[in-house]
Amino acid sequence: MSLPFPSTNALENIASVEGIADGYLAIAEALHSSLRLMSDQVNVSTEKAYGLITEEYGLRTRLGILRADAKNRTVDGVDVTHASLVSLLAQTAEVIRSSRSLDELAYIVNSATVLCIAFSPGKKKTVNFLISQLVSDLESMRKIR
Repeated sequence: MSLPFPSTNALENIASVEGIADGYLAIAEALHSSLRLMSDQVNVSTEKAYGLITEEYGLRTRLGILRADAKNRTVDGVDVTHASLVSLLAQTAEVIRSSRSLDELAYIVNSATVLCIAFSPGKKKTVNFLISQLVSDLESMRKIR
């Protein structure tokens, strides 16, 4: 979902929250895809894989909450635009989709999930910090590869 005004601050209105939910859907689908590809590997830890399947379910639950309760998930004063946050979530999904390590997946999924959980009125400082942390985590992942 795109907003008529891409320079709108992220999460400042219902439409932005709903658009961000679409980004979380892409992340959940990327995680599912990566886990399916890894399921044929002999050295995959069943416990870690199950934990990430649970994270996928949690992401899908969170995006449902974002969509159903968007009016109570807006955050005023987020430092990035809606378009920038949508792009960040798309980059996150791409890193997840290209990952072939459960540890890498867990690292980046954790960062994305914690950000999603923080979306609540009055949580501007927390959301801004977690966005910067997700950016940093993605940069770290790119350096490792």
